[in-house]
Amino acid sequence: YQRRVHGDSQITQEMNVYALKGHERPVRVVKFNADGDLLFTCSDDSYVVVWKPSTGEMIGKIKCSSAVKSMDISKNTKYLITSEAAIGFGVYEALSGKNLATVPTSPSFTPKYCEFSFGDKQIAILSEKGDSSELFTHTLDNVLAKKLISRPPTILGLSLIHI
Repeated sequence: YQRRVHGDSQITQEMNVYALKGHERPVRVVKFNADGDLLFTCSDDSYVVVWKPSTGEMIGKIKCSSAVKSMDISKNTKYLITSEAAIGFGVYEALSGKNLATVPTSPSFTPKYCEFSFGDKQIAILSEKGDSSELFTHTLDNVLAKKLISRPPTILGLSLIHI
């Protein structure tokens, strides 16, 4: 139970605690979808697991190509993007797990972070190599249509390339 005191009144409400068991390696990110009715976790075991937070029930497990370092979910819970250690970045249907696209990173750079823009129209992807970072932005439509323009970046600290 959780008990909070506000001025002269006390509020007591039940708080559910669940041990979520679905990963075999360390969990990297935990995120709710925008509605708060689903919880997504990603791990070095190359899976994204979808949970029902009200019950702690695992409702889906998405197999990715390698260790998942970061992820984000579109506001309408239609798309899931992942940063995957071996390939770059993946775009999936969030509820079915179907792989829709892969965005490779530059050779020898390690994918670190990915995020949807506020309106879900763009994707920012960050990869690193030593002290250098690459930041790319892609429109979601171009990624899904596999119309990516690849340009060799010049790496000087942080490079921003808009495609």
